[in-house]
Amino acid sequence: MTNLHRLAQNLKKEIDLIKQATWAESFNAGVNNYNKAAQSKSKDTTAIFLEKSLEKFNTAIFLEPDSIESYKIVSMIYLNKGEYDNAIPVLQKIIDKQSADFAYAQLAEIYVKKGETKQTMYKTSKNSADSVAYMQSFNTALTIAKEGLNKHPGNEMLLQTLASVYGYLNKAEEGAALFEAEVKKNPKNKLSRLYYGIFLTNILNYTAAVQEFAEVTKLDPNYFEAYYFEAFAYYNWGLTILKKADQMKEDGRPEAKPRFESCVANAKIYVEKMPNEKKGYDLLFKAYSRLSMTKEAEEIQKKLSEMK
Repeated sequence: MTNLHRLAQNLKKEIDLIKQATWAESFNAGVNNYNKAAQSKSKDTTAIFLEKSLEKFNTAIFLEPDSIESYKIVSMIYLNKGEYDNAIPVLQKIIDKQSADFAYAQLAEIYVKKGETKQTMYKTSKNSADSVAYMQSFNTALTIAKEGLNKHPGNEMLLQTLASVYGYLNKAEEGAALFEAEVKKNPKNKLSRLYYGIFLTNILNYTAAVQEFAEVTKLDPNYFEAYYFEAFAYYNWGLTILKKADQMKEDGRPEAKPRFESCVANAKIYVEKMPNEKKGYDLLFKAYSRLSMTKEAEEIQKKLSEMK
């Protein structure tokens, strides 16, 4: 090895050491400024520290392009600032490099927010371009979340996003199919079963829906939302029976009665465990009213008045 080669190698080592030290300095300064922003109670001061943090982390990324932690915090800064368009390429970079579950979830959620904004605009403008835009955003969110779920089976953040998006797109049957598949993959996943039951309720498959909610409470008796949704499914089952009977000019009350009673049974468990949740009392009031249980309905109505 020539002296020139030795010199080049030594120089490279020194450059690498300087690069590593500069990266560490930039990364640590970025963390420090980010923490100061989180602790600040002043909006303006928070913004200043976030900008300083962003500058340091961008330097860290320049020096170490494979540092996922730097990308992660940069994406968090953009999300905190509401700069979703700036966060998108950063999250995509994390997905490309590591396929991280949080990146899929946050990226999908950005497109959900974009869809919500465009949907609100469309309700006011009735402009077809806004309608197309919000559908595109929701469909993009759907694609990202499904891809993420394939990489990270059972991930709760992605399951929640998928449930929301199928709801926004009014694709209850597709939602039911996806969550049915998730339940088959992992029958003990409570969230998959809960959402499967919700979508089954939406497509009026009440028998299967209440079975799913019952399975959730078997897996975890403290999963109180399952009691609410089982009550909700029974209530709507009763209403559906009454509606069909009315169309046939028949009395559907005898058939509907046990569904409303099952609604009451589950709603009572829910309000006992979640006494500050108004929706449980709303459901109880409706079910008692359908059962002509006037005294009980009045007591719940009084409770609802106190909660306002």
